[in-house]
Amino acid sequence: MEIPEQIKAARVLVGMSQKELSEQTGLSIQTIQRIEQGKVFDRATFRTLKSISKALERAGIRFIDENEHVGVALDRKLLAEDDY
Repeated sequence: MEIPEQIKAARVLVGMSQKELSEQTGLSIQTIQRIEQGKVFDRATFRTLKSISKALERAGIRFIDENEHVGVALDRKLLAEDDY
């Protein structure tokens, strides 16, 4: 499961505002803000977090959770498409 810092980093990495993420997920901006701040992260439903993850993955994000390392990466295919 993604953590609040990953969600915020992913959104910033693809240049997506909280408003844009809100529009793509159907969640309120306040919900996005609270989740990114970790305020309601533990109580957020699986469906809510999955919706956020899917929207960011569609934008080219890959969530990393390997051993003790967590982070985000931008898909190279997306970068290659933007070059043209």
